[in-house]
Formats: sequence, structure tokens, C-alpha cells
Amino acid sequence: MLFSASAHLSMDVQHVLHVLSNFPVLSKIEFIDCLRFIRFCCLVKESLKFHSPDQRQPPANIPSHIAETLASILNWRISVVEICWTALKAVIWAHEDMNATIEEVNLYNSQALN
Repeated sequence: MLFSASAHLSMDVQHVLHVLSNFPVLSKIEFIDCLRFIRFCCLVKESLKFHSPDQRQPPANIPSHIAETLASILNWRISVVEICWTALKAVIWAHEDMNATIEEVNLYNSQALN
């Protein structure tokens, strides 16, 4: 199982839902996929820091190679990944480090290397 209810996500669900409500195109995304997006972004947060002039702030845009990998993993269009990044980058950046599952790491790596 790539994402379990027991996976630690210390964020305010209401806050995430509020952020998503500002982006109507994301209303069709299932919440579990939104959580998976957040987890995978947290997984590559160290890589994302290289694309930000101030590493305390998320990059304005998600790098294309990461967007392509996330699109493949989540079966989303790249434009949806980009909008989701715009909507959730502050949540992702504020999120504490997480322990990815072996399945998440393997899935991300297998898609990133394709």
C-alpha cells in the first residue's frame, strides 16, 4: 500500500481543503491523491530547494522533471501538477520532514528514471 491512513501527516485538513477551494480545477482530484501529491513533494523537498533562490521559500514553479514524474505517478496532466503545486507549495514547505515508505521511494525512483 503506497499510502496508508497511519502515514504521519501533521497538517490541518481544513487548511488543505480551504487552499484547494481557491482552485476550482482541483475539485475533481480525490483527497487521497492530494495527500499523495503532498507526500511525494515532501519526499523530493531537498531537490526542490535547489530550484529556489531562498531555500526557506518554495520555488515559484515546480521544476519540469519533478512535475513530469509526479504526473506519471498520479496519472495527472502536467498542468494539474503545476496548479496543485501553486495551490499547495506553502503547505508542503511548512510540512515537517516525513518518513516515506519504501514503496513511495521505489515508485518515485522508478518513474523518475524512466
